Amino acid sequence: MNLESLIKIGNVVNTFGRKGSIKVLLAKNLILVDEQLATHFFFYEDEYRIMQPLRIESYSQSQVNLLVIKFRDIDSLSSAERLKNADIYSLKTDNLFTSTPDYLSYEIVFKLDNHQVNVKVSAVMNNGLYDLFQFFWDNQEVWIPNVAEYVVNIDDNEQKIYVQHLERLI
Repeated sequence: MNLESLIKIGNVVNTFGRKGSIKVLLAKNLILVDEQLATHFFFYEDEYRIMQPLRIESYSQSQVNLLVIKFRDIDSLSSAERLKNADIYSLKTDNLFTSTPDYLSYEIVFKLDNHQVNVKVSAVMNNGLYDLFQFFWDNQEVWIPNVAEYVVNIDDNEQKIYVQHLERLI
């Protein structure tokens, strides 16, 4: 098993329970997309730098970025403790997770008086339906909803968000 075939999904931040469950803090901008985790393996690197498989028995997701996992071969709190602070990996080919862009590194691009304006995204929020991008213009906080009416294109390669109809928001 080589590291190129794996994706780091997170880090063990805590252990709990008599049966040795663990809490995994997911890597930044990583989202669980396949909820059939019990049919897959996760991996961790042991003290000899060898990737060891972990068969998932059950899991829950109490927060978007936190998984609570019970592995089949870990049956006590003391055996779970050896995983504390370990990085946890998944096979890339399993496609269990997807990453979302870090929009805080993006620029918002719009036209104002026939001039192109580029401003940095200062915050991102999700209202349950879509993302909202914040920037400051003329000492005013502006939030742009990520909907077709305002967002024309998001170019992940250039890290730019092209928007229109800003006059409705400013």
